[in-house]
Amino acid sequence: MADNKDELEARRWFRRRRAELGTQYPELKEPEHQQHLTEALAQEGIPCHENRPEDPEDGQQEADS
Repeated sequence: MADNKDELEARRWFRRRRAELGTQYPELKEPEHQQHLTEALAQEGIPCHENRPEDPEDGQQEADS
């Protein structure tokens, strides 16, 4: 149970951080910048999952805020 709790907290932190970065760097939402970042991550060997389905917990996190 503790592992699930840790994973949920990590996901919440990631979503909060992603929202902060979206506010600080609105250009990251533009497709040209996203493509550039995807290519840069691929060169670093970091997988980038495009068009991932939304996490069902996203709606719950917004309700928690």
